[in-house]
Amino acid sequence: SGEPSLASLKPYLTLSTGLIYVFRGEGLRFDIGAGAFHVNRPMQSFIADPRQRLSMRIAAHSSLEYPMGMHMQISSHALYRRQAAQHYLMFGSALSYDLAEADNDLALLAGLWYRTTDAAYPFIGVNVNALQVSVSYDIAMSAQSVGASRPSSFELSLIFRQPRRHPGVIRCPTR
Repeated sequence: SGEPSLASLKPYLTLSTGLIYVFRGEGLRFDIGAGAFHVNRPMQSFIADPRQRLSMRIAAHSSLEYPMGMHMQISSHALYRRQAAQHYLMFGSALSYDLAEADNDLALLAGLWYRTTDAAYPFIGVNVNALQVSVSYDIAMSAQSVGASRPSSFELSLIFRQPRRHPGVIRCPTR
C-alpha cells in the first residue's frame, strides 16, 4: 500500500499444525479435521512491544457428502473458528441436482449457510463441465442489522475444477 510504517514490521516465523480424517465409500464422503495456527504466538509489532503477540487460531471442520438417489446429492459442512476473543460457528447444506447427459456435465445447485450471530446466506448456482457459477446473498442478523441501513451483500462465485474423473459422481458446491 506504500505506507512506510509497514517497512518496520520485522518478518516472523509462525508454526501451524493440523489433522484430517477422510472416509469414502458407496458414494459417501465424510471428513473431519482440526488445525492450530500461530502455535508459537509470534511477536507482530511495529515497535517491538513484547505484548503484541499474534494469538493462536483454532479451526475445526466437518463435511458430509451423500447421494440421494440417482440424480441428487446433499453436501453438509460445519466450521468452527476461534482466535483471541473472536469465534464463530458456520454450518449449512447444499443440494445438487444432476442434469448431465452422455458427454455433458451439468448440475443445478441450491443451499443455505448460517454463521452464528452474524448472517444467513442462501445461494443458487449451476455447474457446467469444469465451471461452477453461483450467486449468494448475505442476510445480516447481527446487531449491525438494526437501524435504517441494513448491511447486506451479493457474491458472485466462479470456480474452475478439473474435469470429472468418476462418471456418475454428482459434484456438490464448494463454499
